[in-house]
Amino acid sequence: AAIAPPPFLQTPGQPRVPWLKWKLAFQAFVEVAAGDSARPALKKNLLLNALGIEGLHIYTTLQEARDQAASGAGTRDGGTEEDVYNAALSLLDNHFKTPSNEVLERHHFKNRKQFPGESLTDFIAALQVMASKCNFGASYDSMVRDQLFSGITAPHVRRRFLQLGSTLTLQQAIQIAKEEERTELELREFADAQVERVYVQRTASQDGRRTTSTTSIQNYHGVRPPRQTSRAQHGRRQYDTSAPMPPPARPNSTIRPDSGSCYRCGSTQHYANFPNCPARNRTCSACGKRGHFRGVCRSSRSPNANINQVEDTADTAVTNTVTIMNVAESPKRPSPLSIFVKVGQVTVPFLVDTGATVSLISKQDFQFYFPGTRLLQSHVVLQNYSKTCIPNVGYFTATVRYNDTTAPVTFYVTTEGSSLLGLDAIKDLCINIHGATLSCSQVSTTAASSIPSNAPSKFQHLFSQDLGLVKGYRHEVKRRPGIQPVAAKLRRLPLLLREEVSNELSRLEKSGVIERVSASDWVSPLVVVKKKNGSLRLCVDLREPNKAIVIDGFPLPHIEELLQQLTGAKYFSKLDLASAYHQVELSDSSRDLTTFITHDGLFRFRRVCFGLASAPAVFQKMMSDILKGCSGVLCYLDDILVWGKTRQEHDANLHAVLSRISNSGMKLNDKCVFAVQEIQFLGHSVSARGLSPLESKVNAIVNAPTPTDSKSLQSFLGLAGYYSKFIPHYADVVEPLRAMLRKGQTYNWSQEANSSFNDIKEVLAANPVVQIFDEQLPIVITTDASNIGLGAVFQQRKGDQLITIAFASRTLSPAERRYSAGEREALACLFACEKWHVYLWGRHFTLRTDHQALTTLLSAGSEGRRPLRISRWCARLLYYNFTIEYCKGSNNVIADALSRLPLQLPNSPELDEEIISLVTPCISKADLQAATADDATLQKVIPYIANGWPEKKSLPPELLPYFAVRDELSYVDNLLFRADRVSIPASLCNKLVQLAHESHPGIVRTKQRLRERYWWPGLDKQVEQAIRNCVVCQAADKSAKPVFAPLQPVPWPTNPWEKLGIDIVGPLEHAPYDCRFAITLIDYHSKWPEVCFTNTVTSDAVITFLSALFSREGFPEAIVTDNGPQFK
Repeated sequence: AAIAPPPFLQTPGQPRVPWLKWKLAFQAFVEVAAGDSARPALKKNLLLNALGIEGLHIYTTLQEARDQAASGAGTRDGGTEEDVYNAALSLLDNHFKTPSNEVLERHHFKNRKQFPGESLTDFIAALQVMASKCNFGASYDSMVRDQLFSGITAPHVRRRFLQLGSTLTLQQAIQIAKEEERTELELREFADAQVERVYVQRTASQDGRRTTSTTSIQNYHGVRPPRQTSRAQHGRRQYDTSAPMPPPARPNSTIRPDSGSCYRCGSTQHYANFPNCPARNRTCSACGKRGHFRGVCRSSRSPNANINQVEDTADTAVTNTVTIMNVAESPKRPSPLSIFVKVGQVTVPFLVDTGATVSLISKQDFQFYFPGTRLLQSHVVLQNYSKTCIPNVGYFTATVRYNDTTAPVTFYVTTEGSSLLGLDAIKDLCINIHGATLSCSQVSTTAASSIPSNAPSKFQHLFSQDLGLVKGYRHEVKRRPGIQPVAAKLRRLPLLLREEVSNELSRLEKSGVIERVSASDWVSPLVVVKKKNGSLRLCVDLREPNKAIVIDGFPLPHIEELLQQLTGAKYFSKLDLASAYHQVELSDSSRDLTTFITHDGLFRFRRVCFGLASAPAVFQKMMSDILKGCSGVLCYLDDILVWGKTRQEHDANLHAVLSRISNSGMKLNDKCVFAVQEIQFLGHSVSARGLSPLESKVNAIVNAPTPTDSKSLQSFLGLAGYYSKFIPHYADVVEPLRAMLRKGQTYNWSQEANSSFNDIKEVLAANPVVQIFDEQLPIVITTDASNIGLGAVFQQRKGDQLITIAFASRTLSPAERRYSAGEREALACLFACEKWHVYLWGRHFTLRTDHQALTTLLSAGSEGRRPLRISRWCARLLYYNFTIEYCKGSNNVIADALSRLPLQLPNSPELDEEIISLVTPCISKADLQAATADDATLQKVIPYIANGWPEKKSLPPELLPYFAVRDELSYVDNLLFRADRVSIPASLCNKLVQLAHESHPGIVRTKQRLRERYWWPGLDKQVEQAIRNCVVCQAADKSAKPVFAPLQPVPWPTNPWEKLGIDIVGPLEHAPYDCRFAITLIDYHSKWPEVCFTNTVTSDAVITFLSALFSREGFPEAIVTDNGPQFK
């Protein structure tokens, strides 16, 4: 008999099965159930019956709308009985069928990876289905093969693919994948886990009486011990933990949070609206409500465990006593209570802990078994029996299988400790433990030690509970004169908080941090903040007193410069000062500024308090003095990082730093971390690999909600922008979001903005890493510019590879966007050099650009003419020692991407430009601008400067002279320039030639005058023709008499030593041999002479004379010579 497919759409919402898949299943059912001879009306009725209630409602609505449209158009449905079934299918096709988007389908195909727990067979089938929608045509096999290679998570399979190289076909790849998968499954089945028998007796308290239960875990040898069947005694079926399970092995895939399961029973085979769900009419034993099992109950579980608890932000009681188990362990097995359970498709070992209310997995196991899994942000606080918080980085939910029982279990990922299977999973998976009897005793817990477990024993006194005090240092606050004191009123606290605030005030007073006062000119209000652990932090609003404080000028270190000092570091320790500011004494004269008012009266600080404007700089200066001379240490306020390239170097550096801290009288808290290979410091994760974003910050970005206004968008971009140096394509991603924040733009969350928002999350979730700067490695700076931005990449050459140190980009201002292509590329070079000035100054480096003309224009020895801006930028680049190289645009991918949509830099400084002495007074600047605007040829050239030139063959003849010098052209202040010369419009060319020839110089001299400041195509030819037609020049017989250069008066300079004249006199007949020649120099303004006698008149002698003179008197603005060979 044929089995009908499940109803397509039973309840409102999205169908659980896509329409095309369901339609295919239904058509197969009709063929089997009704046969080919069935009437179309019968097929239609079967279709309507299988649609489900909501599906039938939609069909009825669509049919009515079609009938109304047909009647309104004056037509009737001419369908016969034979086509009513196909007509119904067509109507539903038009409604439910999703239109195919080839670009989007190919994007999904290229990003398809093997899912956690997904078999290779399923992955291959999914790729083939997705490829069928991409219209690959003849490339179908190769595209599926390539994506199979890049998407699989098994490295040994990928290795076999590589061995075949280009001869690998799709069928071969599928065969190899299936063989490897089958081999791995057979090996897992063969390697059964052997669990040693151990015996544990747990002593628990029930109703005030002590009871004893026994625990055992037995070897599995094919014989299962007898089950206890008394349901009255145990309340559920009993399972032995010795079930055959495969040993733990690193999986080939990861798991995802189980969000696609039924919330009633936890099954992944159907959803909650499935009518045959077994939990639909069952009553939960945890909350008493109907409709779900206990394992997926969303109600809060009663925290009745002894050892490990979970508490939310609300107050939760933690027991003060704990039952300690004395376990007789087998020498062959490290843990007597270990079992293997299947999490998703991965077998993982866990410790069974009936005292833990939740299940935990260590970060090490999480990264090993489930690499790449995205965690959800956790809002709960984990505590152990001694009320010490257990740090957790997030949680995930997965389907867990043990024996024949499956249940969803939530695992919290902790940074320390072992992986535990808690009471929630033990109950839901029906795990019971049997065995012989051992004894244990009940003891009371003591206070949790504040000393880190791996702290050096010699310095454990630094972790005492008493507050430290820096020896020989008191902070004296400097005040601004004339600032009137301000006395604030009391901010009344809620009644429930007053007792806690009073207790905290009493504690601070006993520890010497604050003291009572009766009156003060300065009074600030109290601000109460609740910590994560529920305790209170008392803060003071010192905004008014801070206005009267002179802040110390000692600078805080730059975070980037600090992190780049960690070259080669492999071992790290982080020291955290306990109440850092409170360890510094405040002078008596400064204490009144910190007076604050509470419901218990006035208090003031005896120690430096948080919020005092002068505190950060003073504290940083003090720490720099304390740690001065210590190697391998970084200090940013109260965060101290000690590092070393080897463990021995690290330990020596740590000992030196701890000795300094001990001698100073300061104390540390229990947040210190010692001798690790990866550590969190200043918002970064630091390891031997390099720097990466902090996981908690990345999670905050990944889990951030969609911004609803400009303020929330600015907050999101501020957090994401802190890590922009890690993201080579950051500018590409953020541009749509930054465009929404520009002045005059309305806030409109578009599809493009949403894509950009999600792309930022995906890029940061990939955990990018950049290397740490190494002073010994060669530096390579690669730059590029686009029409709207600049981009640069900082790399170092290590062997044959280039390792990335940082990325940088910024947008161009409106004025900069009008620069020519060459000028934008030159500006990118300048931007990169000044951006990383700290690392580049004094070192030789390679500067790469994809604009070949810059290899000449930016070279120090270039003798060619440069555009005005590039000339000015070259002067600023003289500070750097670099070799410029040309890099093809196809090889300059990263810098090019950074420049396309770059990082917005608000208030970027505009370069002030001033053009002086453009032309003779006879033609003004306004005349030139007006003529340029009216010149048709120049107006065609100007857009090409900003947007790029087309191919030469497509240009009209009048533009070819400009194309030949396109790299020298620029458009500044509505004038066209070739290098530093103005390009003259055609309407002014004749007038300029007349002005240049006004004193009737010859052809060469006239050309020289014009070429100094002006340029236009055909200048030489126009000058020659004008002079040959000059009546005055023709009247003069230039061949009959010598031509002397016309005498020209020298204008008198306005300042001394502004313009000098130099000449050589000699040889002198009666002078000594060493004084045969005299180099004479005179100041045109003051007529001050300088004379130097020499026996030679070479350039070296002139240079020696001028060097001594200029070092004494300074440099002039101009020197006039007779153009002798010594002066060239």
